[in-house]
Order: sequence, then C-alpha cells, then structure tokens
Amino acid sequence: MLCLLLTLAACGHKPLPHILLTVDSLASAAPDSAVALLKQPEVKRALTSQDAAMYYQLLTVKAADKAYLLHTTDSVILRVVDYYERKQDKQHLPEAYYYAGRVYRDLGDAPQALDYFERAIQALPEGEASILKGKIYSQTGTLFLYQDMYEEALKMFKLSYDCNIKVNNIYSQVLNLRDMADAYRGNNQMDSAIYYYQKASDVAQQNNLTNYMYIVQSQLAGIYIQLGKYSLAWKAFQYGKQHKHRASQSGLYSIATKLYFYTGKNDSAAYCCEQLLKFGTIYAKRTAHWYLAQIAAQNKNAEETLEHIAKYNLYVDSIQQLKNRESIRKMHALYNYKLRENENIRLKAENERKQAIVYYTIGIG
Repeated sequence: MLCLLLTLAACGHKPLPHILLTVDSLASAAPDSAVALLKQPEVKRALTSQDAAMYYQLLTVKAADKAYLLHTTDSVILRVVDYYERKQDKQHLPEAYYYAGRVYRDLGDAPQALDYFERAIQALPEGEASILKGKIYSQTGTLFLYQDMYEEALKMFKLSYDCNIKVNNIYSQVLNLRDMADAYRGNNQMDSAIYYYQKASDVAQQNNLTNYMYIVQSQLAGIYIQLGKYSLAWKAFQYGKQHKHRASQSGLYSIATKLYFYTGKNDSAAYCCEQLLKFGTIYAKRTAHWYLAQIAAQNKNAEETLEHIAKYNLYVDSIQQLKNRESIRKMHALYNYKLRENENIRLKAENERKQAIVYYTIGIG
C-alpha cells in the first residue's frame, strides 16, 4: 500500500498556477481584463507544465469568446480538445468541447458546432445541472434558431431554462425566456412570443437586472414593429436603446432602422443603416441594404436603388450558405439515436445485474 501511494504521488499532476485560475474567474465578469492579463509575462512564466500550458490555451479561447472577439481559426481549440481527450480529463473536456462549438459557430460551420455542443453534453455528468450545461443547451438552441429550426430551438432553450432554474442563475433565465420568445416568433406564434418577452422583462425588473430588461424591451419593440403596433414599439424601444453593450448595438440599430422607416423618418433610418454597414452582423448588413434600397426608391434614385438591391442579394446568398438545415437535422437525429441506444444498453445491463442477484439469492436459499 505504501509503495502504491508513493507511486501515485510521483505520477500526480502539479496544481494549476493560481494566476491562471484568476484569469478564469475574470473571463466571465471582466473578459477584456482577462484577455489583457493572458498577455502579461508573469502569466507565461507560470506555464511550467503541459497541464498549465494547455489550460492557458483554453483560457485564450474562452476569454476571447467572452470578450466578443470573433474566432478566426480552430487550430488552438483543436490542440486543447485533443490533449484533454487523450488525458480523459473529465474536468476540462466538457468546456473544451463547448468552446470548440463556439469557434465553429463563428467559422460558419454549423454542423461541426452542433457536433461539439452535443459532445460537451455527453461529457458532463448525466442528470446533473450546471451553469455550463445551461450554456451548451442555450448555444445549441441558438444554432437551431439561425437554421430556422424553431421547434428544435425551443426544446433546447427550455432545457437550458430548467438547468438555470436548478442552479439559480437568474441572468441566464432572463435570456432563456427571451430566446424562447424568439423561437415562438420565428414560428409565427406571436401571442406566445409577446408573453415570453414580457415574462423575461418582468423577471429582469424584479431582480434589478436593468440592462437585461433593456435587451428584452428592444426585442419587444421588434415584434411590435412586425405587427404594425408602432406606438407600443416606440415605448419599448425607449427602454431598449438605453442598453449600451456593444454586443447589442447591431440588433438595436436594426430595430431602430425599421421603426424610423415605418414611421416616415427616412433620414434617421438611413443614418442607422450606415452605422450597421460599419459594425453590424451579416444579417444586419442585409437589413441595411434592403431599407437603403427602399429609401432610394422613394427618392426616385434608380441607380442607388439597384446598387443596394444587388448588395442585399449578395448578403442573402451569403446567409443561405451558412444554413445547413438538412445536415444538422441528420446529425441531431443520429445523436438522439445514439442516446436511445446507450440508454437501451444501460437498461439491459441493469436488468442483467438484477437477474444475477435474483439467481444468486435463489442459489443461496
């Protein structure tokens, strides 16, 4: 026994450097600070083991993701995933899979992103709720939402919501409710969408999460524009526009563009469109060119109208290339099939174990 203990001690891994643990805790609360800290010489001097070096690589991806920096390569995260797979590291592998999914989502590879999100769920303890599990379900739902797979998206958002209820993560509960509303809206179930947007706003207000309430109110403004209820849209937008986070600016300017255009304020709508062309998402830039074309047409400027329509069509084609619904449906169906097969194998093994106990008991008797 003494020899065994000495052998295990000799093979044990050094604890991870405290400064890396500090970076990890900063990544969610202050991601820009985490990104900056990772570049400091004292952090790199702490990388005295392969475990520390790989954890550092994982943190570079995590901090960049939290800081809304677009991932442009999968080289780092693939090295991290390979390392934790070979080590069968149950602590870090689920998170590595999750961030691999985030990287591939940024790279526009939805099927690969889905594969890693589903691997991440499989790597977590079954039946145990956690903040990470809630994030994985939420990101899977968002991926389905962008593929117009609204029923699948709603199922994932509800699973995420259940996780966040269990771990008392109020912030994510608000976003889950907002996401459920988005799925209902995509499925043209407007009453349900408004209900969940309002519920999300109420939960945010009850817990003094002002910025989260602003986010949801901006979404409410969007659905009211869609329904032609412009007075309600203006009221919701007055709340929503107070949210200054950079991740929300593309959505806010998109909503403002529509609201200004449909209420006859074309100059303000055009200004918002120009801002979207500078920093908006691919979806927002498509929106900007569409409304700039409408404004140009109203001004009887045929050349400018055709120019914006051509650019709008280019963005439509680009977005269509990002959609891979059939591949994703097949992958998700295969994943669910594997889950059922694994469950059948588990139940069969459990029944065989119970039968063995019965036979053993009879034998003793």
